[in-house]
Amino acid sequence: MKIEVVGTGCATCQQLHKITRVAAAEIGESAEVIYITNQDGMKRLLELGLMQSPALVVDGKIAMVGYSPSTQKIKNLILETANK
Repeated sequence: MKIEVVGTGCATCQQLHKITRVAAAEIGESAEVIYITNQDGMKRLLELGLMQSPALVVDGKIAMVGYSPSTQKIKNLILETANK
């Protein structure tokens, strides 16, 4: 499973990346968590058709746009998106 946290590198994006790493570890599956920021992050957001950050992307599918401080919510979003 490939999980991307895409953003500008702001504090919110960094926090989502930390929470996503914890959520992925709790899921227990082999998941690669990638943090895409700055110019590359902006480019990826545009590729996804998004004008807002951060974004959580699972296997190329958008799971969430914005921020949630809940590890459980992030875990649920990862699993739901991966199973679509």
